[in-house]
Amino acid sequence: MRRIAIASALLAVFVCAALAGEGAYFEYEVVVEGAGLPPELAQQMGTKTMRTWFQDDMFKMDFGDGLQSVIVRKDKGVVWIVHGPQKVYSEFPFELFNQMMEQSKRQADQMDENAEFKKTGRTKKIGRWNCYEVIATFRDPQGKQPVQKSYIWLTKAKELDPKKLAETFKWDMFGQSDINERVLKYPELDGFPVQVISEGETPQGKLKSTMTLKNFQRKTFPKSIFEPPAGYRKMEIRTPQGGQMPMPVPPQGQ
Repeated sequence: MRRIAIASALLAVFVCAALAGEGAYFEYEVVVEGAGLPPELAQQMGTKTMRTWFQDDMFKMDFGDGLQSVIVRKDKGVVWIVHGPQKVYSEFPFELFNQMMEQSKRQADQMDENAEFKKTGRTKKIGRWNCYEVIATFRDPQGKQPVQKSYIWLTKAKELDPKKLAETFKWDMFGQSDINERVLKYPELDGFPVQVISEGETPQGKLKSTMTLKNFQRKTFPKSIFEPPAGYRKMEIRTPQGGQMPMPVPPQGQ
């Protein structure tokens, strides 16, 4: 299950940073399919929309058409997780979120250690972007058995040039140095991922995920986008022992 998340990790390396001044909006269609999965995982299969907004040092990611949103405000030192159906939100320190991102980056680097990237020579147009294909093969820690394949379709369109976008990053979250390092290490990935199709097997069953960029815009957004919606209630946070992730406590009546 963890390795199938490489699609998200690959996209995050290119996308997860905020742009100075003018903002950016990315909209992805995410399709998750599986076979032989237990009921608790099978019910997570289907098609969802993932939207992200970036502006200055503000970031918002919306999952499942408003079912849940993550809002990161470095300027305020907080992260909000908004639960749409319950009309509540929880608040966490920015530093905790930053530590989680560093951990995600380390996991992505570990996955790269036994990875092979190969250009196939195939091209196609996805949306308005001309793309070329790279196949990424990820192997077990011993580097022997392939455990996952990702079919990555990248574009070199000027509007999505990751290196030029990185030049305007105000908040260095997977920033310029990381992008340059990755492109130098894996020249096959010299572009922006428009579509990532990942296939793999886990102890729970087979999984396949497809993430496709459907819309991209550069514009300035109102700050209200990066705030919990008016009328939403703040949830109490319970901090467990042992340095674990704080857990939100739903308000009474929820």
